[in-house]
Amino acid sequence: YVLTVAHCIVRCWKKEEIVRLGEFNVMTNVDCLNHEEYGNKCSEPVKDYSIEEVKVHEGYIHSAAAPKDIALVRLSRDVEYSDFIRPVCLPTAKEVDLNLGVELTSSGWGTGFTEKPPVVIKKKFTVWLRPVDECNKLKIIQTSHRRVTDDHHCVGSKSAILLNATARAEVR
Repeated sequence: YVLTVAHCIVRCWKKEEIVRLGEFNVMTNVDCLNHEEYGNKCSEPVKDYSIEEVKVHEGYIHSAAAPKDIALVRLSRDVEYSDFIRPVCLPTAKEVDLNLGVELTSSGWGTGFTEKPPVVIKKKFTVWLRPVDECNKLKIIQTSHRRVTDDHHCVGSKSAILLNATARAEVR
């Protein structure tokens, strides 16, 4: 299975879609990075997998900043692991610390409203859990007549709110 966000599945998914693993730069089939300490390191080619089944969280309602924005994608065959394709171990609910100020990490090619051209290299960024009432003070939330509820997570930098979102971040 692959864990993803439901809004991508509901908005974009077509039956003939595939899951591509091992991707970093969507413009190349083999990605290479030159690191001062480790030298030049190249990945193997990406691997494509057919989709057997998609399960969107039953409580998800497609709208902006909707809670329960999560989906599982069942692949048609087992994943071949490598140095560039590995499983992620997610914590159980009892192990997760979702207290204010906790550090969260997110990654992907998701684009914001202002990014032109589209993102081609996978992004990774760190945010911190902030009080929900701080997100509700944002002008974009007030003018859209949306409210961030306790079903949402409000995240941002140490000094400013960057994003109002659901539980889309991976807990590290």
